[in-house]
Amino acid sequence: MLGASSDHLLLDVQDADPRPTVGDRVAFRMNYGAMLLAMTSEYVEKAPMHDVADFSGRKMVSISAEPEAGGIIAREGTGARLEAMNFDVVELADVERPPSGLVRLAAGADRRIAHKALTATARATHSFGLIWIDSLAALMPEDEEAEDMPEVSVLARALGLDHKPGALQPQLSPENVVIVGLRHADPAEARVLKDSRVSAFTMTDIDAMGMRDLMHEAIRIATSGTQGFHVSYSPTATEFTGWAAGSGGLTVRETHQAMEAISLSGGLLSMDVSGLTAGLEPRIGADAVNFVMSAFGKRIL
Repeated sequence: MLGASSDHLLLDVQDADPRPTVGDRVAFRMNYGAMLLAMTSEYVEKAPMHDVADFSGRKMVSISAEPEAGGIIAREGTGARLEAMNFDVVELADVERPPSGLVRLAAGADRRIAHKALTATARATHSFGLIWIDSLAALMPEDEEAEDMPEVSVLARALGLDHKPGALQPQLSPENVVIVGLRHADPAEARVLKDSRVSAFTMTDIDAMGMRDLMHEAIRIATSGTQGFHVSYSPTATEFTGWAAGSGGLTVRETHQAMEAISLSGGLLSMDVSGLTAGLEPRIGADAVNFVMSAFGKRIL
């Protein structure tokens, strides 16, 4: 070793056998000192690697839906469409011991379905990330005397930020949580977000970075040191023509692009879709299910 700088290493390979050529990789066996420097350096990213169960069978998905959301899921033929994509749609005999390779899909009327879905994922794995695609962060501080969990505080409860029962740590860590498409944040909620170590990408960030690069970064954060990630999607994240709740949000194409990136990553463990109520316009419910299909791997060709 002749010398090194922050981004270059000079090696004498004159006597190497075989002699390396351009494009070859050169491997090193680190001694204790080198390992210590690497593990304590702020410039070296550390990502723990966990054992992953070998799964080579058919893909399986379980679908659970609250009554109102269930009508939309059934109307759009969600189960049949997943089966056409080579998934086995199964009912769990033992929810505490799901089979290897299972992906869970949950649907509900509001964001509280996300906490139920996240709780199920926390039971099934020892570490997972979260990609929260929503116009809201759901980190609003709760009233100390309130017993029921407000919809706007779901993520705060899951991360244990409100110090109430329902926290999903250590399985879900704030460092592995990414919010995509944020448009609204109360000042109190913004303070919680800044102190929480949760990563948040606003619509301004999406405009600047583009959805492809942003999702690449979001998936990197959610999968760093985890077994995979959960996706939580609210239709309010997406702008649909004539629908005020999604005004200023992601385009339909951007939403599909985000879901396609999720599918290609291979890290999807579970997913929930909120906001599927009986009063939701059919076209929006249909598009929400179409986004689910993209996340599960539907392609044009």
